[in-house]
Amino acid sequence: MFEAFSCTSKASAEQASAGPGDPENRALAKAKLSSSPVSPLAASRKSESASKRQKTKADLTNAPGLPARLGCSPLRLIVVGANPSEHAWLSGHYYSNPGNWMWRILKETGIAPSTIRGSMDDELMQREAGVGFIDIGVGHPCTQLSAISSETFQSWIETFYRLLMDHVQQACESGGCICGRCGCPSIVAFSGKRQFMELMNFGRARRDRLKKLDTGQQLEGPAGWPLPPSTQLWVMTSTSGLIRCRSPSPLRPPHQGPQEPQLCLMSGTVVHDKLDKPRSLISADSVGTHHYLELPVLLGKTSTSFLQPVSFFVSWQGVLTLAYRGFPPPIVSLKRQIEASHPGLNTENPGSRWPKTSLGALKDDKRLTPDQLKCLNSICERESVIFTAGDDALRVRMDTAGVALYECRSCEKLLSYQESKLDQNIDSSEASVEEQGRVQHILTEAHDPNYWFSVSKDGNRETHYRGPHLGASLIHKLRSGSPAGHTNRSGLAHAVLFGTINHFRKKVEEELPGLYAWFSDESLHVTFRALMG
Repeated sequence: MFEAFSCTSKASAEQASAGPGDPENRALAKAKLSSSPVSPLAASRKSESASKRQKTKADLTNAPGLPARLGCSPLRLIVVGANPSEHAWLSGHYYSNPGNWMWRILKETGIAPSTIRGSMDDELMQREAGVGFIDIGVGHPCTQLSAISSETFQSWIETFYRLLMDHVQQACESGGCICGRCGCPSIVAFSGKRQFMELMNFGRARRDRLKKLDTGQQLEGPAGWPLPPSTQLWVMTSTSGLIRCRSPSPLRPPHQGPQEPQLCLMSGTVVHDKLDKPRSLISADSVGTHHYLELPVLLGKTSTSFLQPVSFFVSWQGVLTLAYRGFPPPIVSLKRQIEASHPGLNTENPGSRWPKTSLGALKDDKRLTPDQLKCLNSICERESVIFTAGDDALRVRMDTAGVALYECRSCEKLLSYQESKLDQNIDSSEASVEEQGRVQHILTEAHDPNYWFSVSKDGNRETHYRGPHLGASLIHKLRSGSPAGHTNRSGLAHAVLFGTINHFRKKVEEELPGLYAWFSDESLHVTFRALMG
């Protein structure tokens, strides 16, 4: 991806060819130059150069500038530059200098679709290609990277991290995520070594700082890096026109093997293998094909098991949920088998890695205050006491699962629901320590003094869940004790659980009336895994 050819800057090459020289001779030459009369032509050129610098400064002040271009949806790739060049700042587009290799590489690899013309379409790349652009030094134009000190670079880091996290939050909201982790990009690629080294050296003692860095995938991230380990970090050679590339064909270097980068930016093979997988196991047009027919086979081999409710919980953006202790071993195994059988699936969203049922969302015009959050946490704590006894009547018996093709994220409008029975042999094993730990880690966030900031943010309101959105997920429906088919032991347990849920809703309405939109009983479910959308 990034190690295809070796590059050296023109300035470094010229300095190397000049040699060190004699200090005395240099001093003598300097003295001669300072004492030599300046010709009118030279003086004129010097004046023109100064005038040009002043004009450029004025142009930069009135230029369009170059903000981060990350969009509001999840991205497959974010390209990170050092800071805007003067050319990019004046044009208002990333990597706009005709000498820069970036857009030629993006087009050559197929990362940029054929509809993208070049830098002038950088604002379209988020929607059409899932590619975003940002600089560490957003808002600070300068062409000569060597003129920027490490201290200046590191003063930009806090803003850079904040912009990344703001994007992730917006991307989560656009995808209906309430865990705050689903909006992270698959790959972050640094278009040069300098910016990544500055991040790695931030806060390090001088003796511990990196002196050199290899291009390619980085297995270690900077201290304080805001994105999770699931986001791969890559360092590329710079695509700047100031860098001289010795490869005779920089866009088509020799193949280096399936795990090795092929281009100075990134190979189509590596990127598309990771990021361009089909977005769904099934679609509205493919239900009934062999892709879908494999699922009932897997489900039929999965033992019936139980989910144990553990707590009512206020999730991000104020969404109220019922959290369970953890996925039991049969469901964990099922999820792994689905991924192994269907490698075309996207990486699992963090939101379905811990079992929960979303009960309701804030109404569109509502926002939680700190006092309201305190009140909700108190209600959740009181109403969750019933779960501490581990009453079998409250357990969710998972003896069925189905593919829900939905029109809205709350699953209150379904285009179809293809349900399969699980193996009726019962596995009563509790969730593993790892599964329980994952849930507890999320639940303890509610005790963080700064948690109100997360629950008070915009997004994930009623319209988000009930507005039109097409998708498909493998779910278990809780069901609400409808007359037919729910009179057995499973149905009685469901009835007890729904009584507990309704009591919780009632208490919320009594103490905070009119704040929440509650999802219908028939729509309540536990998501095993998203399949599409």
